[in-house]
Amino acid sequence: MRSHKRLTLLVDNAIIASKNHEINPFHVNSSKVGVCKQPNDISFLYSFQATNDTPIKDKLRYARLEAGYTQKELAENFEVRVSENAQEAINILNEGSDISLIVSDVLMPGMNGFQLSNRIKTDLAFSHIPIILLTALSENNQRMYGFLEGADDYIQKPFDVDFLKTRIISIIHERLRMKETFMQKMQSGFIDNAAIDDIVSIDDNFRRKLLDLIEISYENSDFSIEELSGDIGLSRVHLYRKIKTLFGISPTDFLRNYRLNKAVILLKQKQYTISEITYMTGFSSPAYFTKCFKTLYNVTPTEYIVSSGKKIDC
Repeated sequence: MRSHKRLTLLVDNAIIASKNHEINPFHVNSSKVGVCKQPNDISFLYSFQATNDTPIKDKLRYARLEAGYTQKELAENFEVRVSENAQEAINILNEGSDISLIVSDVLMPGMNGFQLSNRIKTDLAFSHIPIILLTALSENNQRMYGFLEGADDYIQKPFDVDFLKTRIISIIHERLRMKETFMQKMQSGFIDNAAIDDIVSIDDNFRRKLLDLIEISYENSDFSIEELSGDIGLSRVHLYRKIKTLFGISPTDFLRNYRLNKAVILLKQKQYTISEITYMTGFSSPAYFTKCFKTLYNVTPTEYIVSSGKKIDC
């Protein structure tokens, strides 16, 4: 495998850079779906368009030529794995491969691209993965159907590979922007669940389930990521990948920061001591609470109170 390089493309003489985001070059297989590792991996599913009277051997030859060309072009900038059909792509996901994005043809033998999109977007373990559908179908109702099945973008054939690359980069950058905005809001002192919904406006079902579970459990210092994983119905690995993908931090950090946000609300109310707030927000000791608070906000709880002009007992 080639060494890491920055995700930077020259498209129509315009530089598209990734704000120093590192992406691995593709490890290219000899089949038809591509896969990349989180947060830099992208999964690509290749199929083909051909008429019904095209001989099978010519269909296969055309499919391989098309897949090979697209794969080669994408491999200049991304790490890719390839599968022969939709089911193989699902198998790759189920194997635990860390996938950031899927590019799928619509017309494929067996499960088509619409069905693949629906299958992924209704599976809580993978519903955060963006999907781009490629198709020669030009009717608006087909495009609408693709979006209804959960596709994030829909590109009509024939297309310029550079255009596909820019769409991939755009989606990746939008996800990065959401994570950066979330962390900025979190570090500013307070972010409520409504604001989280506004910022991280994808994967609604998972996000709401996650926030609801944490909201009813954060006060319990014994509430753990293992318990959260079981309550939400995902393995620890899948939970880690989803939260890391959506919010840019680990489940442990997300839960701790959520508790700290609740602590900020209580500090502003001037009704409780720092020791009381410690245990009300699920921290095991005032010392640990103070350490975590300073790590996120760069001030201790006491310093935060003083800077806010609200002096309370510790």
